[in-house]
Amino acid sequence: MSREDDLLLTGSVAFDAPVPLSSVEAEYSEILRSQLAVPTYAGDGTVPALTGVEFTDPDAWWDCGVWFGILHTLETIARRHSRTLSANASFASDGRGRGHLLVDAGGHFHLCAEGDDAESHRTRMCTSCLHCYPPHADGTFEVAEESENDTVRLSAASAGPFTNFLVHCDDHGEVACPPSHKEALFRREQHLLEQHTPHPLPLGAVAASDVLGQDCLNHIAFAARQLRDARYYVRQAGMGGGAVRPRNEARAAARRALAELPELPPEQLTELLLQLLVEQHAGR
Repeated sequence: MSREDDLLLTGSVAFDAPVPLSSVEAEYSEILRSQLAVPTYAGDGTVPALTGVEFTDPDAWWDCGVWFGILHTLETIARRHSRTLSANASFASDGRGRGHLLVDAGGHFHLCAEGDDAESHRTRMCTSCLHCYPPHADGTFEVAEESENDTVRLSAASAGPFTNFLVHCDDHGEVACPPSHKEALFRREQHLLEQHTPHPLPLGAVAASDVLGQDCLNHIAFAARQLRDARYYVRQAGMGGGAVRPRNEARAAARRALAELPELPPEQLTELLLQLLVEQHAGR
């Protein structure tokens, strides 16, 4: 008996025309590693080409994310090589039927549960399609502000009669290919936050402390240590005199840090101060 979120997919997925294996080496390796999808081939093997995959293992119960990862790989192959997908497969879970795997007119997979209108899935009008990841509630893809970073870009990608939006990163390749511009913006911000932001700050991709420079940060750290020492002496009965020297050294270090501050307009210095305060409170 499997867990509630485990799935079993049986049947086949096919491309309308074979795809040379030499052009999909990375994706083909992912399919083989999954050990769930059995590739099917065309020709006599002299010029190997992939025609699709079959799901035949009756004991291949896996978390739904594993199955959706395989389907996403097949979608990627079809999109990059202008192939049309077709599916003759069905899902099951704990002995219950989950429905059939369909492909919409734009080449995305959908789960058509029992009683669903298949045509609504094929025209992207459904509300329960999987798109190779779980559905999200309204408002999930809201982005208040777009980050400035030319490394990760959006572009339109033809998907049959529809338009997908490709999120591409210079460092990581294709990030996502969602069916709406709104979600594409969200996926871009998500990728920037996870892969291109030193700290998950709401004020920018570069930590404010990085703007100050290492010399300035060293002076600040030294001033903070001296100030802590001064406060320690003040708190100890009869040792107030011991606080004079570390207090003076803290003041001197603070002045050296001030001299190291970058030349910024007052409004940028104010923004920098605000970001530093956020960083300070976030680290507590």
